[in-house]
Amino acid sequence: MYSIPTWSEEARALHNDICRARASESPSIASELRAKLQLKKKSFFSCWMTAPETALIGKLSTKKITPEFTKKILFLSNQLNINEHVAATLLKRSMEETLCTKDNIIDTAIVLYHQEHEYLLECFEVILVTAKDATVDTNIRLICYDFMSEVMQARLPINENNPQTTISFLSKVLSTAKRYQQNIQSITESGGLSTAQTTGTLGADMGQGKLGEEITDYRIQRMVEERIGLFRIFYHLSALFWPECSDVMSLMEELEKADLRDYATPYMIIAMIAALSPENHVNHNEHYQRHNLSRNHDFLDNFYQRIISRMWMVPAVKATIVLQWLMLLEHAAERVPSVKEKFGQENLSQLMESAISAKAFVFMNNYMLQFQQEYGQMNVNYGLLKRAYDQETDATEDIVVDTSDFTLFNSLVRDDFQMYILHELDILATTLTKSMQNVLQTLKYREEDSTIPEPSNGAPVVTYMSPEEQIQPCNDLENYFTFLASVYRYRLDAGFQFWTNDQGGLFSFTQWATSIKVPGTVRAVYDFLGSISTGERSATCCHAFMNANSNSQDLVASNLFSWGKLVSALQFYRPLLCHRPNDRLSCLSANEESLLMKFLYLLKQTVLYSMDAREFLWVDAVFSVKDNLIDMISSPTSTDLRASLYNVFVAFCSPGVGCTVGKKNALEVWSVIERGEIFVSKPLNEKMTITQAMTARPVGFLSDLALEQANGAYPETLAVIELLVSLIHTPHERNELVVGFKTTSSSIPLTLGCDRKNPGAGPYISLILDNVFLKLDSFKYLHSESQWQLVEACLRLIENSILSFDLKPLVYWWRGDKTRQQKTSVDEVLLSLLRYITHPGFEVLVRLFSGSSLCDKLFQLLITEADAALNWKTISAYSRTCIARCLSIINRALEVQDAFCNLLVPTIQSSLTKPTSTDIVLGNFIFKRIPSLAMLSHLMLHHRVIIAKISLLVNSKDYEEISSLSTKIIQTLSTEPTLDDVSATNEKSHCVHLDTGGLGRNLTMVLQTSEMADAIVYGFSERLLVDYTEAITFDDCMYDFNNVPFWRPETIANNIDYLNQSTPRRPQSSIRLSIIDLLLKNSIESKSSPTLAEFLLGFKPRDDQQVSDIKDPHSSSSTVTSFHSVLDLLRSGVKDPGLPLVATHPILAEKCYQLIYHLCLKASTSEPVMRYLRTRENFFNLQFKAMPSRLTAYTETQAYMIPGAIVYPDGETTTIDFFSLRSQLLRRAWLLKSVALELHVSAMSGRTSDAGQLLELLYGDGDIPTEKSQHFNNSSSNSSNSNSNFHQPLVKMFEILSSLNFTWKDEANDTPTDFSLEFFETLDVQHFEVKNEHGCIVFDIWSVYMFLRGLQRMEAEAETERWDAMEHEIRRIIHILVTMNHEREIVHAKACCLEAWKQVVEVSFSECQASFQPNRRAKAIYNLLQMLLPSMRQAKGNNDTTVQGISQIVMMLMSQVKFTGYRETTLTLKPGQTAVYTVLNLPTLGLSEIFLHIAKCIQDGHSSVTVRGNMYISLVELIRLTTPIPLQPGSTPPAPVTDLQRFIAKAIEDAHPSFLEMIYNDTIYSDNIWKTAALAAMNALYTLTERTATRTVLHFLEQRILLFYRLGDVFESQGMPSTPRTHTISPINFALYDAKMTMLSGIATEAHGAALLCTRHVFDELCKFNLNSLPQGEKVDNEMLGKLVTPLLELVNTLLCSGGHPNEIMVTQTKRWMRVHQDLLKYILNYKSPRTPFSETQWTLAKDIICLVNPQTEFFNASEAHHFDSLWHTL
Repeated sequence: MYSIPTWSEEARALHNDICRARASESPSIASELRAKLQLKKKSFFSCWMTAPETALIGKLSTKKITPEFTKKILFLSNQLNINEHVAATLLKRSMEETLCTKDNIIDTAIVLYHQEHEYLLECFEVILVTAKDATVDTNIRLICYDFMSEVMQARLPINENNPQTTISFLSKVLSTAKRYQQNIQSITESGGLSTAQTTGTLGADMGQGKLGEEITDYRIQRMVEERIGLFRIFYHLSALFWPECSDVMSLMEELEKADLRDYATPYMIIAMIAALSPENHVNHNEHYQRHNLSRNHDFLDNFYQRIISRMWMVPAVKATIVLQWLMLLEHAAERVPSVKEKFGQENLSQLMESAISAKAFVFMNNYMLQFQQEYGQMNVNYGLLKRAYDQETDATEDIVVDTSDFTLFNSLVRDDFQMYILHELDILATTLTKSMQNVLQTLKYREEDSTIPEPSNGAPVVTYMSPEEQIQPCNDLENYFTFLASVYRYRLDAGFQFWTNDQGGLFSFTQWATSIKVPGTVRAVYDFLGSISTGERSATCCHAFMNANSNSQDLVASNLFSWGKLVSALQFYRPLLCHRPNDRLSCLSANEESLLMKFLYLLKQTVLYSMDAREFLWVDAVFSVKDNLIDMISSPTSTDLRASLYNVFVAFCSPGVGCTVGKKNALEVWSVIERGEIFVSKPLNEKMTITQAMTARPVGFLSDLALEQANGAYPETLAVIELLVSLIHTPHERNELVVGFKTTSSSIPLTLGCDRKNPGAGPYISLILDNVFLKLDSFKYLHSESQWQLVEACLRLIENSILSFDLKPLVYWWRGDKTRQQKTSVDEVLLSLLRYITHPGFEVLVRLFSGSSLCDKLFQLLITEADAALNWKTISAYSRTCIARCLSIINRALEVQDAFCNLLVPTIQSSLTKPTSTDIVLGNFIFKRIPSLAMLSHLMLHHRVIIAKISLLVNSKDYEEISSLSTKIIQTLSTEPTLDDVSATNEKSHCVHLDTGGLGRNLTMVLQTSEMADAIVYGFSERLLVDYTEAITFDDCMYDFNNVPFWRPETIANNIDYLNQSTPRRPQSSIRLSIIDLLLKNSIESKSSPTLAEFLLGFKPRDDQQVSDIKDPHSSSSTVTSFHSVLDLLRSGVKDPGLPLVATHPILAEKCYQLIYHLCLKASTSEPVMRYLRTRENFFNLQFKAMPSRLTAYTETQAYMIPGAIVYPDGETTTIDFFSLRSQLLRRAWLLKSVALELHVSAMSGRTSDAGQLLELLYGDGDIPTEKSQHFNNSSSNSSNSNSNFHQPLVKMFEILSSLNFTWKDEANDTPTDFSLEFFETLDVQHFEVKNEHGCIVFDIWSVYMFLRGLQRMEAEAETERWDAMEHEIRRIIHILVTMNHEREIVHAKACCLEAWKQVVEVSFSECQASFQPNRRAKAIYNLLQMLLPSMRQAKGNNDTTVQGISQIVMMLMSQVKFTGYRETTLTLKPGQTAVYTVLNLPTLGLSEIFLHIAKCIQDGHSSVTVRGNMYISLVELIRLTTPIPLQPGSTPPAPVTDLQRFIAKAIEDAHPSFLEMIYNDTIYSDNIWKTAALAAMNALYTLTERTATRTVLHFLEQRILLFYRLGDVFESQGMPSTPRTHTISPINFALYDAKMTMLSGIATEAHGAALLCTRHVFDELCKFNLNSLPQGEKVDNEMLGKLVTPLLELVNTLLCSGGHPNEIMVTQTKRWMRVHQDLLKYILNYKSPRTPFSETQWTLAKDIICLVNPQTEFFNASEAHHFDSLWHTL
């Protein structure tokens, strides 16, 4: 019975899992991968199966379906040849996809079908590639290998209708490929499958039974790609396992009739080569070798018989397969020598000769390796037929093409498969070279015999006769070397085996090749030597080889393969060329020129990759390579030869990592160019410009450009541009690291063109821009890609110019010390400005910012090519690179536009030597006028379509560099147009604008109003779902420089700027991280709506500054947005199957949760976002529920870049990556903050049910233990084990908190432990602390490193030992600081997590009282306290931040206990008298345990004063709760002492002396804020012990000097101010004063307490605290009187009445105090204004004191005594 139709797109998720496993070393990931592959095996096999002939439509579903839906099911089933049930599932899924679009559901279903098949095939290939990849973890490789081994052993039915007849898996692949070919042909001819039934009644939607043209083209394209994918899988399986003999013969049958018009032909050929290659099957397992084809003599015989008996459609294909079969036979003969006798040596020799004669080498070179040829890269946009036939086809309809002639066809091999073709042909080439030595020697003799000897005319190169007089030579050996050259071209050190004899090296073959004398073959050998010289090791060996073959005494006598022979050739041809300047194209024959060009190619390759060769050949006086090249290039030659000469200069001047040779050579070449000795000639007279002179000269760049335009090929133009590119060196990442980001010297001489107007390199750049780049559309092109090759070269020149234009020194100087700026001389400023204005980047930026044609051209290019990049069709490499370079140029221009327009240009204008001149005059130099400039971002605002196109390019499929640069540009444009730091710190405000170029809201408005708005939103959302590994590596040091060890980069350290490196710099982080960062920066509260984030997230603005509600992505008229994509990412492992995002991409997960929190927090987005998350996603509940409580839950799934260990208090350690741990902690923090925000919003809006569900999830269920009738004895041990009677609720909340109780430890093996300094002892690292994006204080490693490098450069580098020691110390300092940064980051992340946890708890208990279930709130508080207090003691000494956070939570919970509810109880006042009181609804036993835990925390000497202060406040709250409250306070007397109070008093009495001692010390020595808390705690304890009559605190105080008097501290220990006011005293000091007075009044209440105070000289302190100045001044501060005087009067009054009536000692002391404060008392008694509550209280207290003391008149003067007498009588 069929299930309900549901289309499950599982292949994409499986593909992600496999790719993720490739990058993992986790055993758990390996085991999960094995299980998933086994579960999906049936799905893998499904794509090879055909649909069953019968399927009942009635079994599709238990629900009734409409006739229209039934017809669509049948139509789709026929069109795709699939089961009707599968068709129904596709249609159902298609209907969901098309709810919010207008797409046809049939078309969408077909797209879904092919996407699933494409992912299945891709999964298959990834598994096979993983099984062969030595860089993948061994366990993962074995799993993939074992799975594929099972697949190879599987037997599959021929079709569903005949399950009994089975075939091998490879046979099934071949049969499926045949079926695809038949389907493609049928669809092409008839528009549908041949098996499809007519369904014309479906109507117009299906085109009367046929699919539309667009979807039909799509189907054909997809089926072609899937068929290619099948043969790719066949190749990988054949290369990994020995195929069955029948499978090889079946493939051979396909090759016999192979058609070069078939896209899959090269894949079939390479699959056969791999199947017959013994080098691919080196597994020595006996079971594996049982299938060895070389051991199967029957197979060898059958293969041979078929070869000699069958005709092949393409003989060259047969010849190639014959060569591989002969190599297999040679391998078989090594084991069984007699195997070759069966075929006969003569027959095998004839077979070899026939294969060579059939052009096997030419076929492999021209067809299989077409992508390695220059012409192959020029024809990528054409079809299978080469261009000449394409053009002819346009003119002639019935042209006949010889399908056996491979020279007429292109081989279109996908970029990602080219490496496998190179690998297989490399193996074949190596095997042929080792096995065909005799054959190659025979070919050499044959070529020599068929070639006319060279005449002895002294020329070093052969002179040729006319073709009519010449015998047709044999060129098979030449073809072989040409084939070898193509195999190793562009591959670094791939041909190193030809330079060594070690480990089977082929250096002997290289030596043998140098004996060749035939010119054509010599040319091919030069080409071969140049190819195998690619790479540093190979080039070094080649240089030594060529140098050793040179005769320095007589260069002409040097070996044909030596530098001496090259130099002698240049010297020979130079005079010949000079004597025929007007006929320079016929000076050299084509053969001579091509031979010389190949020799120059060898020189270029060697010099490019070998720094030793570059330095030696440039300066060696014997060879004089530089001078000979200059002389040759100044002579009349063809454009092709001149291009080769230019390319040699390119190699000499190209930059190298850590090497300055290229820069030195570049400086010399600039001088040569300026002298007019290369391509720019000096003007023939002073009035002529450079351009006019170059046109007038017979040898010049513009003259040659005109010749190239006539031919349509531009080799010299490209070489000239490449030369300019190599002369402008850009900063390299590793060089910047090595020199400490110092501004390096320029490769352009400062004096360039100093004797002409407009000096510098600008004119040369203008020459290319004006005559080439801006006129490219008018040029003629022989090949389609020639234009894009020129465009790419020009863009690289523009990019190099602005990347090397470094404005940082000027900006640093401007932002730096003003004194230093003032000391900078005019000459220094002038020199600095000249460096900038003569730089080529200045010319480019002026053109860009002035809105010139250059800017328009860049925009036009980007707009034109963006459409192709966004199309599903593959674009060429040149077009892709052009887009990337355009984006790189725009990105760089946006980065420097502020400093350029707002700082550099105004500084130039203010520093002019002749301000009135129309030109720019700086010193003795004259430059052309600078036009008016505008920010590039503003120019883009006027070309709105360019902004929209760049936004679309964010989702440019597999072109990561394009997506990365597009994201950066949008981020830059989204910044607000506010004052920048450059402007803010500039005192010369008249030279600086206020606008920095950001577009802010204007960018959002542009994108919103664009017709591509929906496509942009969808593009961002789709890009977020593209899964990448996204692991941080050492190469990503610029992503997080403060934490990534930048001294360990792998790619950067080994990367050299080689000539063929044409791609921009690699992205420093993943595209998804960049997009999330973009959304984060544009979702902050300060960004006003509408923001870019709101637009990309799909929020529609409303008039009330709010955004509209968010629609479900599957609803009608809805668009999938980035918001939905973020939720899709976070749904993995929560609602969807698989691992959660935090396990696979921790950094991305952290940022996604941060984005969600910011959206929930921001006022404009909070309401709709939280509503959607709550109702549609149940986000908060599910996410918290899925969040693991421990941080080590996913350690086995993570890659370890910065390994470290979590060390727990019990000594347990767990290895984890630093970035993963930090991200997990911050992710927790953002999620908990979001939960707290949801609780707050729910509580404020009255949604108690929503809050209640979340609270139930947070705090779970836990029962408070029942009250037990037990009495407390003197020992606290009775309650020590009481936890055994309790349940364990709140497990997750507590584990989240307890998981923070750890310390971080770096586990790098080379981490230094000593920070002692020898050379940099003055370094103060505290000056380099900065706050990072997370709010953590870290060391700015960039600044520290620059500072240390600066100090190092002051030392003499010649002192090697000292320099090396300083280098080691720098490395050690940086390493230690980075390690400290790691520790700080983790501590900060823990603090953020704890703070978020606290927010959840605080909001839960302070705002959500009504949302708790009955009695649940009290239980939760009680259980939390029971858990938190012991954990504080466990955490002490490990992390004080954590302990402080816990103590704050405890304090908050204690303040909330009083709101948990009370119960009534009856207490006995005295025998026979009872009363009703309310007591806290918590167990006495639990409260007693809480007190004990608090006391132990206080007396712990390792805790901080902050922790103790929080515990003091908690203690005060607890003691306050121990007193029962009368049910009717007015009539019920105070409650008697309870058992709990007695227990606490006894516990205080039995406590360690350190308990009260710690509190007492904190009342004196701690900060004022904690003195207050300590005094409050001491007072509470004193009151309790007095009530219980234990008087423990009083006895303790009797033994101490009451130093906590110090009442004058209220004035910050500065003495009594003359006119104190309330605002001059801090609230903390007021609180401390009040606590002191409360404590003193409490002690003074009892007679013994008052006596103690009197003994401890309390009145002395009261007299010192003179407040007579308070009433003075024009205006009396009554608030001050109330806060200071009232407590003082109360204390004096209490002291007088302590014994029931005043005693003599107290009266005497009080009289003394009254005498000191008589002014204050006089003011209080004479106060006649309308009395306030404060003044009334003070008057009453003063009156009471006077009445008690009964003072005598001698204390007052006469008038005062009279006033007192009248007041006395009134009283």
